[in-house]
Amino acid sequence: MSIQQKNDSGFVISGCSWSFGGVAGDAYLINIDSSGVIPVLELEGTKINFTISPNPATLHFSIGTSEMRGNCKRLEVINLLGEIIYSEIYLYDTITLKCDRFLKGIYFIKLQSEKGSAVQKLIID
Repeated sequence: MSIQQKNDSGFVISGCSWSFGGVAGDAYLINIDSSGVIPVLELEGTKINFTISPNPATLHFSIGTSEMRGNCKRLEVINLLGEIIYSEIYLYDTITLKCDRFLKGIYFIKLQSEKGSAVQKLIID
């Protein structure tokens, strides 16, 4: 992973990950500027769709997908430094987490399976 500061006081985070025993790889580029987060660009692999609600979250948030029913999914919560602060493997279509396990702020939720991966922004108030 690489983190570089830009001229506009923002940051660019880039890297790649290998999922499920090195079978599938994904590359990502996250561009953060003073106005917020620009969506993640998937460079390789297949993007999967998922929802986060509510977002912003205060008590809890749920992550749901219908594309991967019954498939193994890895959920990662990543802070703005690019550190994985929570990681778990799930078989469920909906995952609910309490906000009290995280500090208030902006996080990236990465969901990946053997079918692909995707990243979305989460705000915890």
